[in-house]
Order: sequence, then C-alpha cells, then structure tokens
Amino acid sequence: MRSGKRPRSTRRFVLSLRAFLGGVVGYGTHRHLVLSQLTPIVLSPLRIILSDNGEYLEFLESGLEILQKLLKFYPNGISAELWGLFPSICGVFMDFAHDFIKEMVPSFLWYICRNPEAFLRGTVQLPQGPTTFPGYMSLVLQKVFSNEYNSNTEKAASCYLMLAMMHSCPGAIDAWIPGYLKLAVGGLRTCLVEDQVSAESWMPPEGRSDKVVCGRRHTTESTSAVCCSAPLQGRSTTTRT
Repeated sequence: MRSGKRPRSTRRFVLSLRAFLGGVVGYGTHRHLVLSQLTPIVLSPLRIILSDNGEYLEFLESGLEILQKLLKFYPNGISAELWGLFPSICGVFMDFAHDFIKEMVPSFLWYICRNPEAFLRGTVQLPQGPTTFPGYMSLVLQKVFSNEYNSNTEKAASCYLMLAMMHSCPGAIDAWIPGYLKLAVGGLRTCLVEDQVSAESWMPPEGRSDKVVCGRRHTTESTSAVCCSAPLQGRSTTTRT
C-alpha cells in the first residue's frame, strides 16, 4: 500500500542520493571503484527504507531504483551486504507492499542473473521455518498471482522472474517449475484483454533479437526471453485486438 509522508529533508536526501547514483553510473572507467566505496554508505538508508515496519514506504520506489543501480554495476558480482537486502525486499512485498512488485522485479532479476550460485545458496528464517531464496521467491510469486489487487500487468512482470530462474538455474529449481507454469497459465486464463501486455513491449529494444538471456545468447525471435543486460527498461503496454 502506497502511503505515508516524511519530512522534506528526508525526501530531499533520498532523491538527491538517487540522482547522485544516476550520475555515478555514467562515470566511465572509475564507476566500479566509486560504487564499491559508496555502497557501504548507501546500505544504511536502504536498510531503513526496506525495514518491515513500513515507516518509510514513501521512499520505497526510490530505494529500489538505487538498489537496482548498485546490483547492476557493483564490481565483481554482488557483495554479501547487498545480498543481505534480498530477504528484506521479499519481506516488504509479503507484508504490505504488494503493489510495488513491478518496481521490485528489476532488482530480483539482477540478483538472480548476476550470481545464480549465491541465489541458490541463500537461506532466510521465516516464522514457519527456514527456506531458501528460491523458495522465498516462489512465495512472492504465489502471492502476486493469488492477490486480487495485483493487476495483470504486474503478473506479466512477475513471469520474467520465473523465466530468469529457469534460465539461470538449470536443473536446480526443477521442483518449482510445475508450480510456476500453473501460476502463469492460470493468470493467462483469467486476464482481461484490455489489460494484457505484449511480451515484446516489455523487452528493451536491444534485447529483441540475438539477445543475451541471463548470460546465454539466443538467436531466436522468441519474445518470452529475459534480457538481463537491461531488465524491464520499457514499461509501455499495448492492447491486443
């Protein structure tokens, strides 16, 4: 649920941080060095924004945009500190931020595609017991497709998470694939024509042919592929007739 207002000083800080990181990612050859030094400083406000009390929900979208830049450009994969935010994003979604799933999908894609081994190894303690990161991701997907308040556009975005896991973790998530297919097919059966999203409209232009799918090159014209070099940059929708 999108709500809450914070002091202007807090708002300015978060927006300035987002703008600053936007400039850093275009800094050229020194970008990785700057980001590696800046990340420990940025992690503190991100942990607050992604806390489970929802007090800073107003800044969640900006926080997710900041995190996406860190995940995309952080040198030598993704640090353990950045991985520590993965359960927080899932928890925020499960608790009160179900309508932010489209903003969360790009960060999830970078986690899965940049370091699938760490994704598969990760575990988190939930009230019902410990589970793996893929297991937690499956709980998120189940909630997206079972929640009547999540639109078909948001469900379409979530399908990219299923595809990313299948491409990046071959053989390691086979037990979940039947459930993913059931969710996706069930969503297709109930979606409204006016709210459908063409797969092509969700693909970045450079990813529509001879595309790299999670580090694997595909030369087909399949529009169901995920291009993790620029996940979900396009967000336009089209109406099928």
